[in-house]
This record gives sequence, C-alpha cells and structure tokens, in this order.
Amino acid sequence: MKDRLGLALFLLSAIVLLPNAECQDRRGQLQIVVWVFNRADVEDAAILAAEKTVDNIYRESGLGIVWRNRRPKAEKELQFEIRMDRIELVLNIEHQTRMFTVDTYGVAFPSDDNWGTVCDVFYDRVLESYRGGRASLERILGIVMAHELGHLLLGSNAHSTSGLMRSRWHYQDFLPANFAPTLSRQEMQKICTRLAGTRGIAGSLERRASP
Repeated sequence: MKDRLGLALFLLSAIVLLPNAECQDRRGQLQIVVWVFNRADVEDAAILAAEKTVDNIYRESGLGIVWRNRRPKAEKELQFEIRMDRIELVLNIEHQTRMFTVDTYGVAFPSDDNWGTVCDVFYDRVLESYRGGRASLERILGIVMAHELGHLLLGSNAHSTSGLMRSRWHYQDFLPANFAPTLSRQEMQKICTRLAGTRGIAGSLERRASP
C-alpha cells in the first residue's frame, strides 16, 4: 500500500512539474541574471524574501533566476550580455518620482528591439499597500518585482486581465486568499520562446540619473 501511494505521489509530482520543460533547451534550464539596485534603503532580508516570491512564480515555467544584489554608491556604466541561455536585467528599487501617478507600483523601460533590460519598482507605493492591508511587505514587493520583470521578458503589450500581469492593482489584491500571482501558460511559453531565441547580443547600459 505504501509503495503504491509513493508511486502515485511521484507520478503526480511529475505531472505538476511538466511545465518546467518549457524553458529548457538541449543545454538544460534557461536562466536569467537580475541585478537588483537597492536605491531606497530597503532591508536586505526583505529583498531576499521578495526574491524568493519571484523565484516561486517563475519556477512554474522552468526559468531560473540568479540574483545580484547591490547598494549603489555611484552611477556607473553597466555592461551586460545576452546569450542563448541567459539574459541580464536590471531592477531598481527606488522612491517614486513625480513623473508617475501615485497608484503606479513600477515601470519597465522598453527598447527599440522590444528587449527592454531595465525596470523600476517604487518602494513608497509598496509601503502604502503594506500599511493599508494584511499582506506582508515581502509578498507585495515580490509580486511587484515579478510583474515588472514580466514586462521585460514578455515585451510590448504584456498586460492581461488577470494573473501576475494584470494592469490594475489594489492593496487587497496582494492577500494570499484573494490572489495567486501566476503567469498563464501562454505567457510562460512566450517568455521561453523569446529567451531561447536570443543569440549572443552584447551591449552596454548607462544608468539614467535618479530624479
């Protein structure tokens, strides 16, 4: 009986993990590197917990993330390289600027070739939602980070009516009982197809001055 139960659980786990094969090529799991620049003096523990939330969201598609956390002291040129199995992105956690409305959680910056590499998350807005509801700060920050990275990975017209890439957010949306931050199967497939199609693109990015 125990052997049959163990076999059943193994088969069930195999079925659940099937989507992981979507982001794999003949060399194995596709992977991205995300440079996180903490410009809002967020506690390191909160950022690490938020990154785990992001990992859990993208793990469903089999996409691996390598995090590089920095507390920048000066504006410097950042060198990056896009390869077939990896793309390097920049995520800035900073205070909200006057350029955007007060209900904006973040922004992703598109590029001419539809391969944006930089996004900003506004920590002030994250704090407001945390103070207005019962969701943890780390969960809210992680979901917002995953959403903005989704814009970079999916390209233009990435918003959807539900799930992680929904266009409008309220503080109650971050409660675990109300919302599961997931990507649709179509979104996962699009991300993996775009990543698998990259071929040795190299460049450099000059960080814009913070307002």
